[in-house]
Amino acid sequence: MGEPPVGRDTPLDPPVTDPANATIASLFDELADLYELDGAVVHRVLAYRNAAKSVREAPRSVAAMTREGKVTELPGIGRTLEEKIEALLDTGTIPAVEKLRARIPAGLVDLTRLPGLGPKRARKLFDELGIDSLESLRAAAEGGKLRDVRGFGAKFEESVLAAFAAGVGDAPRPRVLLSKALDIGEGIIATLRE
Repeated sequence: MGEPPVGRDTPLDPPVTDPANATIASLFDELADLYELDGAVVHRVLAYRNAAKSVREAPRSVAAMTREGKVTELPGIGRTLEEKIEALLDTGTIPAVEKLRARIPAGLVDLTRLPGLGPKRARKLFDELGIDSLESLRAAAEGGKLRDVRGFGAKFEESVLAAFAAGVGDAPRPRVLLSKALDIGEGIIATLRE
């Protein structure tokens, strides 16, 4: 006879929206940070950073390109990265990101917000002093423990204390570069237009 009328008793699935390019790019940026914290080879880290840049600068929806089988036309996107985007589209997550998030303390990424403290140095502090959060970094700096770690010293310890005095530990979120903020905004606008 036709389709049943849609009423209160008929469940409607919410429309599925593809992730914006900015979302995919930020996941690749996070994956690069996590791999670097995990001690991966530099080529892998750079591959994800380049992929994030390529996705961010893509002229059209990377999700749509993936569904069309054309995402590998973007510079820096090969079959492995295509599979990660496909997993994101199918499941809403990238398994490698989830796996690394589970293995690496979340606070290590927060440590990289401090000037002069990238993923490699944050990992070294974790390995040598067990520093896994901004709070434990502050405690180590106040206790004079950072100066004993090779490659850091008293000046670094002073800069950490100065950063906390300036409110780094109180900031709810890291600052976002203008270029990234614009990309995120464009992704939101594109989603709203759809």
